[in-house]
Amino acid sequence: TRIQSQYYAAVGKNKEGFYGITSVSDKLLYKKEQEDFLGEKARFLYEMGDLAALKEVLYLLESDMYKSQDPSLWGMRALIEEQRGNLDAAFSMMETSKAKLDRIDASHELRARALNDFGRIQLMRGNRTEAYHYYKQAFKEIISDTSIYSRLLHPIASNVIINATLIEPNEVQCYLNEYKN
Repeated sequence: TRIQSQYYAAVGKNKEGFYGITSVSDKLLYKKEQEDFLGEKARFLYEMGDLAALKEVLYLLESDMYKSQDPSLWGMRALIEEQRGNLDAAFSMMETSKAKLDRIDASHELRARALNDFGRIQLMRGNRTEAYHYYKQAFKEIISDTSIYSRLLHPIASNVIINATLIEPNEVQCYLNEYKN
């Protein structure tokens, strides 16, 4: 079931992956396995945009029973704060997430997601130049790992190209060329 849910996550079938992972009984798992499964549930809920259910799972992961230190959870919490309109809290949580990602030498995918989220929050805060800075970093992360192209390349490339058009028009063709390749 876990391998199947990982497959569904890889091909973007989040609903199927979520239902597969929730079919496993918590009683059959050790505590660390329960925490891992809750983390996977959180990631599926995040991808599906179910913030109410995500909030409940994050609450469990942060409870005394698990006290999870997974850096991606901070990014998910930031999304909830962003949806509430509390951009300062969202940005603060993203900073915490980024610091934790740096400490654990995270994957290109996690870094690209976090940097793209940083950019989005900065853009909503009215700071396009900072947003563009984060979008460029996310783009560099994404093009350095072809295995994650299909899931993240288009939204991140769109963000960097749109903002380059406004801030560094002479760089647009360079980003377009990298995007095409």
